[in-house]
Amino acid sequence: MNCNEIKNLMVEYLYGELGPDQKSQINAHLASCPVCSEEFAHLSGARKALDKLQPAQAAPDLARRLGCFACHGEG
Repeated sequence: MNCNEIKNLMVEYLYGELGPDQKSQINAHLASCPVCSEEFAHLSGARKALDKLQPAQAAPDLARRLGCFACHGEG
């Protein structure tokens, strides 16, 4: 696999969505290509940071405000 092919599969690789053959090819490429390895490290770091985020809490009156907006075009 070349760098473009690897970059196109990085997200699937990160989430474990690839078959064993593709995973093995990407592992080998990442071990030998510092550019792709660094890009994957950044992508992996971003995923870890996103995984740590807590879900946002909606305002208590959000449903009422959205209903008002949908019916009257105002919030």
